[in-house]
Amino acid sequence: PEEHYSFKPVPEVRSFGQLVGHVADAQYLFCSAVKGEKVAPKGIEKTKTSKADLTAALKEAFAYCDAAYASMTDEQAAKITKFFGRERANITV
Repeated sequence: PEEHYSFKPVPEVRSFGQLVGHVADAQYLFCSAVKGEKVAPKGIEKTKTSKADLTAALKEAFAYCDAAYASMTDEQAAKITKFFGRERANITV
């Protein structure tokens, strides 16, 4: 329910809605690296608060990732990518 999106078990942690927004933001971060794109931070965690807005943002973020992985070739999957300051394989098996 809408009222649970502002729930925080203690004041020092993120609300449920902020966690949903964080997941959506992370999807863009990780999947833009897969696509080799530079995507500006969306700031969903800090700007969206309603269930409807967060649900829509999360769906859009997953659609972005679905497209990234659907278009990936085996060659791209084996490519080493610089991420968080370190070189990493795109896909680990």
